[in-house]
Amino acid sequence: MYTGQVCGTDRVDVISGMGPVTLTLTTMRSIATAWTSSVSISASKVSATVGFSVTDTVTKTEAAAYAVPSGRYGYLESYPLYDVYTFEVYNTMFNYVQGYGQVNRPVGYCYNHYDS
Repeated sequence: MYTGQVCGTDRVDVISGMGPVTLTLTTMRSIATAWTSSVSISASKVSATVGFSVTDTVTKTEAAAYAVPSGRYGYLESYPLYDVYTFEVYNTMFNYVQGYGQVNRPVGYCYNHYDS
């Protein structure tokens, strides 16, 4: 089940500079799809459930810009953006939910900017 998007916490790239300047950051990285489960299950079964391979690595290129005000030192950072899917591990033999899991599929980047 698709549950939305989330920004990752591991910074991919950063650029900084003294204003007045426009910082432009082009980010291109290969980011692996990540998944976890509370019980043991194969990647192929999880892939079949969510409809895509959970062992894929995705390469994305995007760019962002930030105009740093005069007299300020600015930063522009990129983080991976993930589509989040959750799933249940169902025991068909005994008819109950045995566990739960989550897949984070990279779809782009989130950007953060600030100045000091």
